[in-house]
Amino acid sequence: MSRKTILLNIAVVMVIALGLTREGLAAQKQQVKKATQKEQPKTGGTLVFAVGKEPGNPNPFISTTSTTLVVRETSYESLLTRDVEEKIGPNVARAYEVSAGGTVLTFNLRKGVKFHNGRK
Repeated sequence: MSRKTILLNIAVVMVIALGLTREGLAAQKQQVKKATQKEQPKTGGTLVFAVGKEPGNPNPFISTTSTTLVVRETSYESLLTRDVEEKIGPNVARAYEVSAGGTVLTFNLRKGVKFHNGRK
């Protein structure tokens, strides 16, 4: 086989592989979108999961280790979150406004949210 034929075969395989990868990624993105739309959060119950080491302080301003982050994300909710496409969207805050000067953020919270002190 000549060098030209080998290079041509490699190029064909790469083009096919790239095409399959793009189709696979598009299908996976569509599946995530469908699953996100159908699933509703469930309240109550017990969450059990394993971590590689003992988590530290759950205060996000004190501890920033990855283990603590995993535990914290299952215990706390942020005001805003990112969706599958990395766009900022509502979480605890159902909406927000930025002042004209960009120095004041006003968050409108969901109804029924309980805070750390048990109050709504």
